[in-house]
Amino acid sequence: LEQSARYMPDHFDTWYLLGWSRLLTGNIDEAKAAFDASFGVDETRHEIHMALAVVYAAQGNQALADKHLGLAKTQDETG
Repeated sequence: LEQSARYMPDHFDTWYLLGWSRLLTGNIDEAKAAFDASFGVDETRHEIHMALAVVYAAQGNQALADKHLGLAKTQDETG
């Protein structure tokens, strides 16, 4: 995934999966960076807000976690 992200920097799913793999191995800051890159590719996908909500919750930032959960719900309903 790391190599794929370098070769396909505009591929949403590569960054998204890289973010989850980093998060599941406990690399929260690196996960956020990958999710941010994914968000930069396509900010209209509701699942990226869900992923960011998990990151912020893991960092103890409940306000941002709640914000992104709300954004995910709104985008899922409209998109």
